[in-house]
Amino acid sequence: MPVQRSLLLPYARHLQVSICMLIFLLTLLPACSVAPATGDTTPTNGIKYGGSVSVMPGPYGLFIRNFNPFLPVNARSGTQGMIYETLLVFNQLKNTTTPWLATNYTWSPDLTRLTFTLRSGVKWTDGQPFTSDDVVYTLNLLRQYRQLDAYGMSSFIKDVANPNPGTVVIQFYHPSVPELWYIAGQTYIVPRHIWQHLKNPVADPVNDPVGTGPFTLASFDPALYVLARNPHYWQPGKPYIDELRYPAYESNSSADLILAQGSIDWNGIYSAKLQTNFIERDPVHNHYWFPPVKDVMLYMNLTRFPFTNTAVRLAMNIAIDRQRLFRLGETGFEPPASLTGLVLPSNQAYLAPQYATLAEDVSVTKALSLLTSAGFTRGSDGIFADAMGQRLSFALNVVSGWTDWENDCAYIAQDLKNIGIAVTINHISYTNYLTAQVNGAY
Repeated sequence: MPVQRSLLLPYARHLQVSICMLIFLLTLLPACSVAPATGDTTPTNGIKYGGSVSVMPGPYGLFIRNFNPFLPVNARSGTQGMIYETLLVFNQLKNTTTPWLATNYTWSPDLTRLTFTLRSGVKWTDGQPFTSDDVVYTLNLLRQYRQLDAYGMSSFIKDVANPNPGTVVIQFYHPSVPELWYIAGQTYIVPRHIWQHLKNPVADPVNDPVGTGPFTLASFDPALYVLARNPHYWQPGKPYIDELRYPAYESNSSADLILAQGSIDWNGIYSAKLQTNFIERDPVHNHYWFPPVKDVMLYMNLTRFPFTNTAVRLAMNIAIDRQRLFRLGETGFEPPASLTGLVLPSNQAYLAPQYATLAEDVSVTKALSLLTSAGFTRGSDGIFADAMGQRLSFALNVVSGWTDWENDCAYIAQDLKNIGIAVTINHISYTNYLTAQVNGAY
């Protein structure tokens, strides 16, 4: 039985021009038999080394050469984790934490100071040692450049110090235990001796990344880039394979064709034809999973009309039929998420019993009543407007070629039209989509 990603349509705080469907990348991990292409494949302690893995993480189109881990629109797949690493690794599926570049951390009694002990003997791929200078530099870099600071670290970090090469001390403005997730699990440490020479770390491309991770950049072409094994990786004997190959493709449809050919080992797409194009081709080795680690979300700009009005948001919430998105838009792969916002079953331990059976309430009648009670009047075209004549309408952005999301958006537009809200769907490139998200320009 496949574990599935979930659908959720909550409210969010983002500075946006219209509205954008920001749906986390489908983590589709088909385990194929990998035929080693190069390298030594002699078993050592039962482990077979060598070979390559072809990875298609998502339909992004042709690649731009930039491996900046702080800019999602520029960071190529593998930048985060394969090249650059974090202090800790959080397993969202199992709720476990593994020491990584840091071996230990402690909190002060008042929870306003966090101290990390760093792993010794780690080196950057250019041979320079990894030290606390790199961690301090990385955190201060994010605090200095808002465009890189996706988690607002400047708002909760008061100071960062390194009393010695193996220790980092972070002082907070107030007790900040939840921020451990962002600082240690979501911040990829970069080398100070390289990055300090960037004139503009926001705009300057990182063409030849230097990291601590298991792979390094071997070659780059807009249609294919290759990461090769780091022979000096700090985890002895790892990685097991020689290289990761990332081919470019434009859409789920084009990826379907490649999937059917059997030339991809690890895929990250939505496909309505998984059973026929993939599973049935080799049922013994070909599988797929949808690990429940993220919710699919619809983000609204709560500072702009019509989303400044609570009644509009509530009406949208009860008008959108999540079950239809599940059955038709996602062809049965992604069930509606818990209305609590918790990702289940991963976060089942945090779900209060009284909310275990909480179900969505889809009602056009109630949605219409909410809008009418809020003072909106329905025009001859069926669309509501406020007393000033502003129509309830907005643009909904979706990545062109991401067929399941495009289907979802079409169904959402239908549902909202039924309650007098006009939706225009903008099919845009992934680069423009993510740029708009990062800059709040949608």
